[in-house]
Amino acid sequence: VTCSINPPRLQFAFLIRANLLPSTAVGKTPDGQRTHIPISGGSVEGPRLRANVLTGADRLRVRDDGVAFVDALYEIETDDGVLITVHNTGPAAVAEGGSLPHTTLRFVAPEGAHAWLNKSSFVGTLEAHLNDGYVLIRVDQVI
Repeated sequence: VTCSINPPRLQFAFLIRANLLPSTAVGKTPDGQRTHIPISGGSVEGPRLRANVLTGADRLRVRDDGVAFVDALYEIETDDGVLITVHNTGPAAVAEGGSLPHTTLRFVAPEGAHAWLNKSSFVGTLEAHLNDGYVLIRVDQVI
């Protein structure tokens, strides 16, 4: 099969460092084992966005086949005082070949300087540093 549609390209948007507190096991659910992982702060650094990560949590789910799914919801406050909601979701399993897990991020920003976040698709590449209490998320905009 051939396809004449051009593939998407990615452009680096920013790096999120989310600081994590100790997790709490929620228990077995029909969707798998649930774990609550509090997000206690962090930073966002990039060419178009600088912000502090506020509190939130990841509602991590691990299915019976071992695949983990991120479901993180939190807010960031930009350096100009704007509050933006971040929802990061997707499988968190290391892919074949050792590539890092990828997720999708959705942002809800008020109209104004950061409204561009509402109008694009974003891909996150996760690098967990759980023993050190944080996760790094490279965020790329699909262009």
